[in-house]
Amino acid sequence: MKVVILAAGRGSRLGKLTDDSPKCFAIYRGKPLISWILESITQFFEQKDIHIVVGYRWTNFASLGINLIHNRDWKNSNIMGSLACADKILSTRNCLVIYSDIFFEADAIKIIKATPAPAVLSVSNWMDIWSKRFDNPLVDLENFEYNLDSMLLTKIGNRATSIKSIHGQFAGIFTLTPSLWQMFKSKNHNLQSMDTTSVLQKAILGGAKISVVNYFGHWAEIDTYSDLESQ
Repeated sequence: MKVVILAAGRGSRLGKLTDDSPKCFAIYRGKPLISWILESITQFFEQKDIHIVVGYRWTNFASLGINLIHNRDWKNSNIMGSLACADKILSTRNCLVIYSDIFFEADAIKIIKATPAPAVLSVSNWMDIWSKRFDNPLVDLENFEYNLDSMLLTKIGNRATSIKSIHGQFAGIFTLTPSLWQMFKSKNHNLQSMDTTSVLQKAILGGAKISVVNYFGHWAEIDTYSDLESQ
């Protein structure tokens, strides 16, 4: 299995903090976010198997010693556009895909690596996290449902209208097989402009079986100053 970290964007909502470096270099709990991510990943993967898709201020990543994949059109790409830059890897190997603007503990990598791909990591204590970030969590929460017996994902993405139907939240960590990646490409002609949850939902409707892995450790998404301050 290979690892693809998506880090091409700037993170403009962090304002001046991203004037000179991408969002994943923001300091969280005393270290750059990307350092925490790599620290967790390298406990389970060799450095040669890790790749970072870069774009904005890409030279900041050079000192990390990690394989870099350039998204030269990062300004006009959504998250799937960045993932498509790793097409050669995704088409031939199972891959662990990780957003670069999240904090998680090493156990998150351990448990999803041990689950047959494809799978998505779900934040189990989602309600506590979103309640701290928003007065009304529903303004940001997305639908996330799975079969409690089979642990297969049944619904993901789109704004949630009721807390009762939410079983978890997408953690920004998932695994892909080459066959699922080919489905992504064949079913979505505008893949470059799409987000992950929309593509996953379309795959489910097309018959893809995607497992859910519940993660109970610390998790955080870094979008704003307040997210950094809540560490």
